[in-house]
Amino acid sequence: MNSLGLMAVSVNFLLFFGLILVYDSSAIVASSEPFNDPFYFFKLQAVWIAIGLTAAYIVYRVDLLKDVKGYDEK
Repeated sequence: MNSLGLMAVSVNFLLFFGLILVYDSSAIVASSEPFNDPFYFFKLQAVWIAIGLTAAYIVYRVDLLKDVKGYDEK
């Protein structure tokens, strides 16, 4: 496995582990008023993870150097 693959596996593991920790630490509080859903904070965190991964992918795909004046690919 190359370093990029290892980094992807590590990041995905940390995201998944963090999501489980958010659920574990907030399920009791989210079960009570006003949320009434033990998965409320889990869902909220999952949405932010999806937004962050989408933004990271967009930034990864954008070639910033092609817009820099005077940059020459040699």
